[in-house]
Amino acid sequence: MQAPVVNVLVQLTLSQARECVLQQLLLDRSPGGATDQQNDLLRYVELAQECSTLAASHSELITVMSTTPLQTRLPLVWEELMRCKRGYYSSLAHYNIALALLDVVRRRR
Repeated sequence: MQAPVVNVLVQLTLSQARECVLQQLLLDRSPGGATDQQNDLLRYVELAQECSTLAASHSELITVMSTTPLQTRLPLVWEELMRCKRGYYSSLAHYNIALALLDVVRRRR
């Protein structure tokens, strides 16, 4: 394999590992998970940061995958999947920031 292909595969694997970290954070946040109300704001912000990092990682992968030498070596559907994941994680980051802001408003009442 050529170096650019290996580089993309390594970046893809690292992104998948970060997705696993995010899933663990989401499981900890879910009902029945280890959480208390004092830490909700920090958890929302932590989730938003992780989602934002994943969106940036997928955006970087899209840029690298769209280069001419890699377009012929990687399945075209992978780039489209990265676009979907970028949108999903970006939306999830915005959602968690909104929850954090709602938590702040709720505490002020």
